Amino acid sequence: GTQEISRFIEGTSYDKITIERPEIGVPERIEFRQGDAMNLPEELGTFDRVLAANLICRLPKPQKFLDRLPSLVRPGGIVVLATPCTWLEEFTPPENFPNQSTFQWLKAVMKENFTLECHTNEPFLIVGVLLLDADSNCDHPRYRIRPHMVTILTISIKISEN
Repeated sequence: GTQEISRFIEGTSYDKITIERPEIGVPERIEFRQGDAMNLPEELGTFDRVLAANLICRLPKPQKFLDRLPSLVRPGGIVVLATPCTWLEEFTPPENFPNQSTFQWLKAVMKENFTLECHTNEPFLIVGVLLLDADSNCDHPRYRIRPHMVTILTISIKISEN
């Protein structure tokens, strides 16, 4: 079947789109929500798999999200964290940056509740836009795509089943 959901555009702008649910699965168990990763509602439930892609280094308080993970993942479930490890002050205050490599920090923070299953470094292309001619006399600024290659740290972590 189909479902109408609200999709974030930019700033405070949203639009409505219609999505098609997959034929497999149990439709009454599929729900789409938007929210703040640092303030997930308690009634959200638990999951077999949680994916956080390009999220950790974009949160003002990444530790707050990581502290919530054990209550989101069922025993035996998997957390997949994929991050370019590009810590920037525009997203995260420096006092909330890891005090060691991102991988070492994640291992230390999560070892109490999770067991590391897999760790890979994978190339990832981020496409940025660079303004070339932006002086005040230019009615038609020109843009050029500027690709960035970063390494994505991908970690699969299994929650302990005790």
